[in-house]
Amino acid sequence: MATDVLRTEEVLSNYRRKSSTPGFDIKQFSLLDLPHVKDWKYWALVENEFPYDKISIRHSLLVPRRHFTEDENMSSDERQELFSIKAEFKMSKEFDAILENIKHNRTVPDIYHIHCFKFKFRTPVSDLQ
Repeated sequence: MATDVLRTEEVLSNYRRKSSTPGFDIKQFSLLDLPHVKDWKYWALVENEFPYDKISIRHSLLVPRRHFTEDENMSSDERQELFSIKAEFKMSKEFDAILENIKHNRTVPDIYHIHCFKFKFRTPVSDLQ
């Protein structure tokens, strides 16, 4: 059985159970159906149902309200709002990092989304020198 370096076995088991539920189709799944943390005009921040909980205390997803698969499909208004949201995150220190998976490595490949993390641990820069 494959292991997951980012999810605990409990979260991974929950994911496997949901994905093997009769009638469940990942292509019909909408990330916008997850509980919303915050909403903007073109974007929503939702809680990840299957977080990377080995590394994070919080793992949310930033998802567009309009369905598209790649960032080049964003409208200029969606892109501008995304830049504003990123700036907001930097100022608030709400998250430690954001990550955009390449399409072939996404669990939900047909929905563009960005992972937002608050890490469990932090290594001070002085410890790295």
